[in-house]
Amino acid sequence: MLRYREIHDLVHTLLEQPTDLLGEVVVKWVEGLQTQLPMCLTGGFFGALRLGSRHWEDNILDLREKLRIPPPPRPYDSRNLLS
Repeated sequence: MLRYREIHDLVHTLLEQPTDLLGEVVVKWVEGLQTQLPMCLTGGFFGALRLGSRHWEDNILDLREKLRIPPPPRPYDSRNLLS
């Protein structure tokens, strides 16, 4: 538990997440997946519910830019790896 508290700010820095609601939710999800601590998992879940559905109709490219989320990597064709 002590280590969790000590690295929380480091996780924000590594993920380049601000300390607003969205940034905290992202950090809680990562911490929950890494530590399996119930407080992280529930914080990520209920924090995400607070974000609501206000961006559901937004253009995905505009939303990614606004949230500073880089585009996902391009998929590769695994068949080309065999040649």
